[in-house]
Amino acid sequence: MGQRVEKDGYTAEMTDDLEIVYRNPRGRQLKQFPKQLAGARDLDALFSTRKQLRQQGEACRIRARRWAQAGVSVPRALADADPQWRKALEGKGVALTEELGEGGLFARTYTGFDGRTVTQLLPEELIPYRDLLMRAERWEADGLFSTGIPDPSDGELPFPERIIAAHPGEEDLAVRKICALQSATGDWADVWKKDVDDVLRDLEGAAPALLVTLLDEMADLALREEDDPAAAAWFGRARRTARLQGYKTDKEWLRKRYLTYAEGKALSATALRDWARELAVKGVATEGDLTAFREVALRRVRASHEAYPQLAADVRKIAKAAGLEPEKELAVLLRGIFAAGGVSLSDEKFWTDCLKGRALDLLGDHAPEAAGQMLKVRPRHYGDDQEVWRRLLERTGALALLTGETPGLAAGEAAAWLSGCALSSSGWNKGPWPVLYDLAEKIAPKLAADGVPVEFRYSRVDERDDKVTPLDLIDVLLEHGAPVADPPEALSLSRLNRLTADRRPKLVHLQADARFARELRARVRADLEMTTVDVASNRWYEPHQTKGWNRIPALFDNPVGHQELRAWCDRERAKLRAGVDLEELVLLLGRFVHVGAAVDRVLKDAGAAEEFAAVDVLPLVVAEMPESVSRAQVVAVLEKIRPSHVVNDQVSGSNSRVIPEALPQLAGPAGRRAAAALVKAVNCRAGLELLVRRFTPVEEGAEEKPKQTPAAPAARQEAPLIRVSRQLMELAESSAPVWDGDLASASAEFECLYGVHGFRRTHADAAALALQAVSSAGNGDTAGRARRSLLEYAAHPIVSGKPGRWRFIDCELPEGIPQDPAGARVVTCGTAFKTATSAACELGSNGRGRSRTLWEYAPDGVFCEDGPLAAAGAKLTRSYVPEPVRPGSWFVRFAELYRKHGPAPVRPELAAAFAERLGLTAAEATVLLTAYVPAAPHERAEPSDYDPGSSYYALGSWKIREAEAERAVAALASALGPALVATLYDKLLPDDPEQLWTTGPDVDRAAEWWLRELGSPLPVPTGLLPLAAKETLPPKGEPAGSQHRWPSLRLPALTGRIATGADCLAPDPSGLAGEPQLLALPRVAAWLAYRTPVGDPLRPAIGAAISRLRTELASGPGPLTLFSLQSNYLMGDAPSTGALTSHPAVTEVYDPTYSMRDLRVDPAALKGPDDPVLASLDAYLDSPLPSQWLPTASGLPAVADLRLLLSDDFAALGEHLATDDGRTPGWEQHPGRSVPHLIETCTGACGLGEDPAALYLMLLALPDPTDRNVRTWTAWSPSRFKAAVAELAASGLVVRGDRPRAGRSLFLPGTWQERKSPRLPIETAKLGLLPLAREHRSTSHMAAVPSGPLPALFERAWQGRTG
Repeated sequence: MGQRVEKDGYTAEMTDDLEIVYRNPRGRQLKQFPKQLAGARDLDALFSTRKQLRQQGEACRIRARRWAQAGVSVPRALADADPQWRKALEGKGVALTEELGEGGLFARTYTGFDGRTVTQLLPEELIPYRDLLMRAERWEADGLFSTGIPDPSDGELPFPERIIAAHPGEEDLAVRKICALQSATGDWADVWKKDVDDVLRDLEGAAPALLVTLLDEMADLALREEDDPAAAAWFGRARRTARLQGYKTDKEWLRKRYLTYAEGKALSATALRDWARELAVKGVATEGDLTAFREVALRRVRASHEAYPQLAADVRKIAKAAGLEPEKELAVLLRGIFAAGGVSLSDEKFWTDCLKGRALDLLGDHAPEAAGQMLKVRPRHYGDDQEVWRRLLERTGALALLTGETPGLAAGEAAAWLSGCALSSSGWNKGPWPVLYDLAEKIAPKLAADGVPVEFRYSRVDERDDKVTPLDLIDVLLEHGAPVADPPEALSLSRLNRLTADRRPKLVHLQADARFARELRARVRADLEMTTVDVASNRWYEPHQTKGWNRIPALFDNPVGHQELRAWCDRERAKLRAGVDLEELVLLLGRFVHVGAAVDRVLKDAGAAEEFAAVDVLPLVVAEMPESVSRAQVVAVLEKIRPSHVVNDQVSGSNSRVIPEALPQLAGPAGRRAAAALVKAVNCRAGLELLVRRFTPVEEGAEEKPKQTPAAPAARQEAPLIRVSRQLMELAESSAPVWDGDLASASAEFECLYGVHGFRRTHADAAALALQAVSSAGNGDTAGRARRSLLEYAAHPIVSGKPGRWRFIDCELPEGIPQDPAGARVVTCGTAFKTATSAACELGSNGRGRSRTLWEYAPDGVFCEDGPLAAAGAKLTRSYVPEPVRPGSWFVRFAELYRKHGPAPVRPELAAAFAERLGLTAAEATVLLTAYVPAAPHERAEPSDYDPGSSYYALGSWKIREAEAERAVAALASALGPALVATLYDKLLPDDPEQLWTTGPDVDRAAEWWLRELGSPLPVPTGLLPLAAKETLPPKGEPAGSQHRWPSLRLPALTGRIATGADCLAPDPSGLAGEPQLLALPRVAAWLAYRTPVGDPLRPAIGAAISRLRTELASGPGPLTLFSLQSNYLMGDAPSTGALTSHPAVTEVYDPTYSMRDLRVDPAALKGPDDPVLASLDAYLDSPLPSQWLPTASGLPAVADLRLLLSDDFAALGEHLATDDGRTPGWEQHPGRSVPHLIETCTGACGLGEDPAALYLMLLALPDPTDRNVRTWTAWSPSRFKAAVAELAASGLVVRGDRPRAGRSLFLPGTWQERKSPRLPIETAKLGLLPLAREHRSTSHMAAVPSGPLPALFERAWQGRTG
């Protein structure tokens, strides 16, 4: 036993067998590690020693076995130095010598914890690096001698020692990171990307070269472990870091690396694109570069069978930069892709780009391979790739093979190809790709010439797949004489939605083919007679129901289908005339329910109506009764029963109570069948009445008479509440007796009312829905539902002007109402009650609880004061009469116009004018005109779950991006509130609905109301708002507290305040700009100053605003909020602020309203913009999760604003802008205008012309000298700009390249900092000049701009360069 590790009486010690023994304070040996020992001193050293000794023992055994097999002798000193060596050498019988050899491997002894030693055999050059690694694990070097044993290595250092050797001066850091990575990967056994990233996180700034090396090693480890995503991520990050640091890498080494990762499926498209961008530099790129890139791209395609979308463009760019012919070089790539096989259309854009040039025409001898490959390719889905596929078939010659223009396909191959396409293209109940019909027509002559039938798949009804049989495609082939295989019997009884005829609904040629006409008739007959598997039993089609076809299926809507429908109807009438029992009548009527709309369109017949009207159900049901039930009793009970569902002879609802009370002899299981027969009889009566009405032909110009039976069902096409309302009107005006107050015996029962509550939402949001419906805001399912609901709303009696009054009521039923789970609940959804003055229907209850909501109609406008259920003791709790937001005639006219015109034209110019008038952004004006901003319901009693109707994507036609729209809705919802928005929508809705189509919403009336209600807007610089929106990105996170507060960023409010000059901190009477905040404005002011040229009238106002902000700062405003913190319910609290609040300037204040903590700083307690506490605040704000912090009320964090406000540069900027009048108008970003003397100095010092010198100064100083910006600032012509770029590039002062999102090709030498939108990447050398360009959460949401006057910035940049 060795040295003990002890804590709280518990011990651990290692035996000679390298086992660790644990004991408790009593000395008793424990079976597992005691938690009391955790954190004990030397415990880690104990475990590390055991690990090292075990590894040493294994290494000794392996080497000893090899030496024994090879007959090698080794010095005895090795066995003497380490007992592990002695045991291994003696165990394997290795010969020992007394002499120490010279050279070869060296024996290095290390002494560790508890005096344990290991002796390792190492090459001489490896020893210093192994010493560092062993020391990190508490093993000290203790002896060295040469063994003379040959060194089997090739002279290269192994991993991880080679990492240390590659970074002299950073050995300690390298060792620490290697040890941390070894721990994170479980001794290099497992790859956990997050743990590895945590280890490497701090190296990017501290030791980027070491980071690149470690990333490459980790990528190699992940590749060996077959963790392709992690390998790709680390490899790409290594290449990106090396590129940003400007490292020059051996091209051949780099090529091999890319090939390795391409072959391993671990080369991302992003990494490959970055390499292409690096290579495609004019004057630098070579043919060898293109060859290497193409080799890697092909290797990647072979491995993964995919080409990334921009591959063709990248090949063309590299070829052009190398002075080669782009199309020829792309053709070489395509030859390789087609030769590799496995071509896919998954990268649609790649193939679209290939089709744009001549590359496909230059395939030459490889064209047959290309055509053969294309015959194997299929589109992925319904979309643009169908057209790409067709064009590729044409351009590669594949279509010529299919049509026979080019020989090469054997007989039957074209038919097999079309069969495969038809099968693979159908799915999700859709037919073949539209393009396939055109292709089938083109290849039909060859199909006819080959004489091989085209096979089609017919899926049986019981098969679980979504494949479709395209009858319309078969019709195309038959038209052109192409042979088609015989159809199966009754078309295999495929489901109707698996047989498509959308493109050729008449199926003329298919019906002309005797084979198909026969089976088509058989399939139609099987469906009508319900002999297919899915509808062989029509038990769910009950006579009184209105489900079934709402339109005739395509398979039936043709001459053959119509003939079969009429023949089937004749057969059913014959059955009726021959006589049926009750059960047969139920099934017969159910079949007519099944065909639904076919009765209205095809089967109208007065004779049929008379026959069905003559059916007497009474004798049929009497025949089903036991002897104990008389005919008179049956007649009496039938008057009390209401139509309802009967499942497995189970009676439900109020009928389950009425029948046993009237006929006690039917109570219990014995009478269940007879009770069910009674309900079926009532169902048949209702079904017969409906069927008679549908059979009866309507004379031209005549209207169908209204029904007088309250329980009769309505047509399927009616909206639920319209149907219920019509039934209530019929019930109220019918001769039915007034309800007697028995809750269990309603006056009527209406069919299910799913969708009724949609009417209430439509009523609540009718004005907004009207704006949405005509705005063309979207054509998706949601938008379509909104429009349909509005058209249905226009048809409702309360809107269409029918007599009577309507109201919604809520009531509480009396205590003790039935709650029987077996189905005897009362006042459930659909139960209706007739009172002396009205009729009411329950809208949605399942019978549980006592609360009910009813829809009530009073023909004479008189409602019972206590509600329609007062006779049963129900208590009225709330009622209201809905009044439309516009007269009913308005909505009726609106519906007529919409059916005639559809959506109105998109009017982005109307939104622009509205925005200009009210000081809004274009996005804000658009979301108001299209009613995206949530509004209060029209009547407070209505629901308030506002639905905008369409996704933000639908606003693309208004030239508004999704992100812009989302931000605009959030900002306006917060600034205006739902009540104001509802009133605004009302003002936008014109009195004449036709105006919505002719001139659009009534923006004049709305704007006048806005200005009258909210006052004049701030002087917003609307011309700058689009650019401001592009260069400002609101933070994202989770709202705070139960009130879900998330500050909205409103750029019109912030820029408008700056535009008021010295009044920038004055209250805004409208309240739309929010409360004035000192720290909301500094960065906005600096941005406006940078984005306005000399002579712009806004600049003096900006200067005055800056002066006002500085004055307020000098007055001592006290602690100011910089950001807020909150607890995340999953991730917990944000990091502790204790280190920050220990500074006297920093305080943390709890906000109980939103359950968040405001972090505040008193500017008076700071030393200036460089006070270390501001750096600590930046570092802290970078640490919370996005859900753990919130910006200030302005919508942005304010740390950078406070630093800017404290700076002398910002004060100088205000003074500079105040004296703008005396300067030459134009952009100060042009040094020739702002610092002409520096142009002269630069030309002399650098040997440049004036234009290249100006360009060089802009590169030295400005955060965004993109090509577009430079041309804007200088007004240079394209040729003049090109000449300046060429001269500066040749000077050696800059480097040329292609970097992501740079927007330019010239860069300062040195490292490069990538940035995310809205900020541009930037040279590291500029960060000292531009504090707002530093990368922190506090700065990352706005584009970087200078903090002070531009002339001073140019002076500093030049001085820094010369210094």
